[in-house]
Amino acid sequence: MNTRQNRLIEVYNDLRSRGVVHTKTDFAAVLHYGRTSMAAALNGNDAYLTDSLFRNICERFQCYDLNYLLTGDGCLMLEDDVAAPSSGDAATIAALEELVDTQRVLIEALRERLRSLGVEYIATVKPLHSRAYDTPAPTPFIAHAAEAENQETSPNVSPKKKRKSDN
Repeated sequence: MNTRQNRLIEVYNDLRSRGVVHTKTDFAAVLHYGRTSMAAALNGNDAYLTDSLFRNICERFQCYDLNYLLTGDGCLMLEDDVAAPSSGDAATIAALEELVDTQRVLIEALRERLRSLGVEYIATVKPLHSRAYDTPAPTPFIAHAAEAENQETSPNVSPKKKRKSDN
């Protein structure tokens, strides 16, 4: 049986195979859909497998057949020989670039807040297109700022309380 869930998974797998999206989170972001809502849809929750979701997919990626996505009749692709990127791919790239820009703004705001607390935050971030799952992601490094070096304890660490056994 070709259910709406299966057709959504088929679209997701097709976009992954073409390198348009890499994760379910990317898929949700490209469609301006919530990550948890997309997870619910991909898991088969009928409340999230709406006509508007499939219309949104067809607007963003103009290579998919809306009738197929809604009813299961026909083929996934409008044309069998679609190999060139559709104009929807430009929208995908723009959405992902917007997501990266938003993350950069949030990281800079985090750095400013940490600087105001007297610590310096140095992070190494993998590029969005890099998907080396066999290596762990770099761990952010937090170093004390020059002003905080002379302090006995860091401003974000509370002093240890004396235990009764220490008396």
